[in-house]
Amino acid sequence: MGTKLLLLVLLVEPAIGFSQQAQAAGFDSLVASAERAQAAGNYATAASDYQRAAKIRPDMPELWANLGIMQQEAGNIPAALESFQKANHLDQSLYVPNLFMGIDYAHTGKTQEAIPFLTRAEKVNRTDAQAPLSLGRVYISARDYTAAIRELDRAIALT
Repeated sequence: MGTKLLLLVLLVEPAIGFSQQAQAAGFDSLVASAERAQAAGNYATAASDYQRAAKIRPDMPELWANLGIMQQEAGNIPAALESFQKANHLDQSLYVPNLFMGIDYAHTGKTQEAIPFLTRAEKVNRTDAQAPLSLGRVYISARDYTAAIRELDRAIALT
């Protein structure tokens, strides 16, 4: 019995390693395909490839952020928000999920929900004008004109 168990373990172990290698190759292939589709402006295909890659590696916040951008570009804002939320749940310090969640919440009329994400995005990347510009617009919608002027002045200074 002991010899049969050892033989079974020895036979299964290489198969597990092979499966992991095949999965890694499939993941790399999906990401490369998504990047090609993205470069060609085929956002729906890129989103599909990123979605499949995210099923293999759901622990990668950058992957969820890329998926969200492609979903956004393809016009699927609810799916994009979900992907950005997953990315943000894994790593709150990423610029893209914070920026786009703030922008998407603002576009859907949820100005108060947008503010913390845009504020965080601005702190993460102090050189991009998109966060203060979007934050300024949100403050205008919220009728906080003093904060809006401050943020829009900052966006102007950055551009």
